[in-house]
Amino acid sequence: DYVWSERPRAVLVESAIDEQHEQHLGNAVVYQEDLLQGGTPGTGWRYTLMRLAWRLRQEDCLPGTGQTCDLWESLCHQMTTEMLVYVAALAADIPIIYCDRPKMVTYRRLLHEPSLAELDHAFGVHCASNYMGFLELNGVSVEKLDPIHC
Repeated sequence: DYVWSERPRAVLVESAIDEQHEQHLGNAVVYQEDLLQGGTPGTGWRYTLMRLAWRLRQEDCLPGTGQTCDLWESLCHQMTTEMLVYVAALAADIPIIYCDRPKMVTYRRLLHEPSLAELDHAFGVHCASNYMGFLELNGVSVEKLDPIHC
């Protein structure tokens, strides 16, 4: 209901609606009624969310207006909060802007940055640090302990 009552200029999201949305940081998805007017039904989340936004518009029961709406109530029980925000933004003509790093960039960074051995070592150091902190909290002197080999 926040999207409806506050009417932000844009909704910024970490999870893209589809692969096209996640291609570039800053990609926006806006309500497109022409997407629904093709001869064959569309597929994927973009089409589904547009269709739900269209239905909300047709029933003239946009949440936050004080009117009760069976469709919106039903969606609230069946969809995640994130999906509800997408539907609300689309129905209110608010752009949904992708603000996370594209997945392929993340995958490339994971493949080319730290090796498994480096990740394992970093995890080991972190665990050892946590263990040393636990020992200190319980009155054990850790000054002479090697955090990697304790």
